[in-house]
Parts: sequence; structure tokens; C-alpha cells
Amino acid sequence: MMKESLGLLSVILGCAGYAPYFRDIFKKRTKPHALTWIVWSILAGIVFIAQFNHHAGAGMWSMGLGFIASSTVAIIALVQGEKNIQKSDVVAFVAALFAILLWRLTGNALLAVVLAAIIELLSSYPTFRKSYAQPDQETVFLYEMDTLCVLFALMALEDFSLINALYPIVVMITNTAFVCMVLWRRRLALRVSL
Repeated sequence: MMKESLGLLSVILGCAGYAPYFRDIFKKRTKPHALTWIVWSILAGIVFIAQFNHHAGAGMWSMGLGFIASSTVAIIALVQGEKNIQKSDVVAFVAALFAILLWRLTGNALLAVVLAAIIELLSSYPTFRKSYAQPDQETVFLYEMDTLCVLFALMALEDFSLINALYPIVVMITNTAFVCMVLWRRRLALRVSL
């Protein structure tokens, strides 16, 4: 019962983070990078399936939410998000597709999750790049809530294995670095404008 409660809490925190993010997208305050969100949705799908197959239990619920929410943001971003696509963005996208192919060919979930973790780091670059230049175009609350969501999801894992935990840990690290960078850039911009 404790694991299910933690899994439910992780989903509630995830929803709480996405609600203002979607609001800010529609109010045109936030411009998600389309290709980053496409890659993130692919990765969340890979990891969700791997976690499902490796008995993650309630700890995988937030990854399922992440897949649904990331896919929705990706679709919206294709219409009204940032579409400044560079070579590094395409590399991350192709690598995500390669991870799926490699997993299907080898059946090795650990290999797929390790690749997903590496691709997570690479695919975050477009959003980091965009937000470094325009720190006011991101809703950091999403990344803060997602970090808490992932923390509780990790505690909810039925089987705490490398397959089930590696990718969420990388997401926590990436989110924390992103929030720190955006807040630092906003502080610098505020000082310059004074």
C-alpha cells in the first residue's frame, strides 16, 4: 500500500507540474522546443515499457504520465513551439529511434535504458540552449515538480534495479541542472536591466 501511495503522489506532482506548463504554452509565455519534446516522449515510452516488463510497479506510473504529457507537449510544440532545429537536435532524435531499434533487435532492456539515459542528456541540449538565450520562455515549475515526481516514483519502485532506476535518476539530475541554469540566467538578466 505504501508503494502505491508513493506512486500516486508522484503522478499528482507530475500533473501539478504540467498544469501551469500547458497554461503558459497556450498563453505564449513558454515555447517548448519541438524536437526535444518529441525525443522525450519517445524516451519516456521506451522506459515505461522497460519498467513495465521489469516489474517496476507503482514506480512506473509517473513514467506513463510523462509519456502522455510529453507527447501532448510535442504535438503542441510542433504548432506553436520553438522549431529552431540544429544538427545536435537531429542527432538526439535519430539516437532515440536507434535505441528503439537496438532494443527490438537485441531484446536487451538494460541497453535500451542506458541509451535512453544518454539520449536524455543529449536531447536536453536544445531546451538548455533555447532557455539559456531566453530564460523567460520556460516554466521552471514543471521541472521542479517533475524532479519531485521522479523522486517519489523511485521510492515507489517494486524492483529497484538499474533498468527501473537509471533513467529517472538522469531525469532528476537534468531537471535540477536546468532549473539552476534558468534561475541563474534570469537573475543575470535582471541585474543587467537594473
